[in-house]
Amino acid sequence: MRWCPLFRCTVWAIVALFLLGAPAVSAATIEAVLGEDIPLSGTSTGGGDVYLFLTGPNLAAGGVSLDRLSPVATGSKSSFTVVSTGDDNRWNYRWKTAGLALDPGAYTLYASDTPAARGALGARNAVYGTVGISLRSPGLTPDTGGTLTIDASVDGARVAVNGEEIGAAPLTLKGLGPGEYRVGVNASGYEPWSGAAVVNGSGTTEISADLIPLTTVETTVPSTPATTPASASPLPAAFIPLILFALRKR
Repeated sequence: MRWCPLFRCTVWAIVALFLLGAPAVSAATIEAVLGEDIPLSGTSTGGGDVYLFLTGPNLAAGGVSLDRLSPVATGSKSSFTVVSTGDDNRWNYRWKTAGLALDPGAYTLYASDTPAARGALGARNAVYGTVGISLRSPGLTPDTGGTLTIDASVDGARVAVNGEEIGAAPLTLKGLGPGEYRVGVNASGYEPWSGAAVVNGSGTTEISADLIPLTTVETTVPSTPATTPASASPLPAAFIPLILFALRKR
């Protein structure tokens, strides 16, 4: 079993339900053989039931249940594959693909906190996550996939791919499907870095993030010098006798 980023595969997936009203885009695809059992596991931050459904070739556009491949209907809980979360808000499901009329190809698994078909997830404000699943016929050898290497000028900087944090730099992701991946790198005291990486076939793509330290602007308020009150000018000596004389006259 090889290691894949964001989701553990070939037959192990973690579907995290942390996004609000938008799908989680995985940076890797689970690869499995038709007829295998695929253990699925994830976390629902709100607990309660989780509704699973599948989209893919020759399936209903809105999605189908995992166990019967029958179309799901928004608001109809029984049309979905329903799993319950435990005290730790985690759920588990073993997907038995044997006997299902599935064609080899690429599928998308949805895990939602709301019984809504794919086209209604946004309207229902569903919290959901997705993961790609590539099913092949027995005996076919899968492609090894591409490799993405991410480095940063700050060791230990946090790395996110397609919006999901996956570890600390430097790191290497293997088994990626071809396409463009959004990479974000963050470290305390540095400006966030973002960029795009294009992975082609079985090649290796390297990304190096040069993080720029945050600049602190110090503002100095000039002090206002204390104003010294003007002292009274002394009277000339010639005026003193005149004043005394005037006092005597009164």
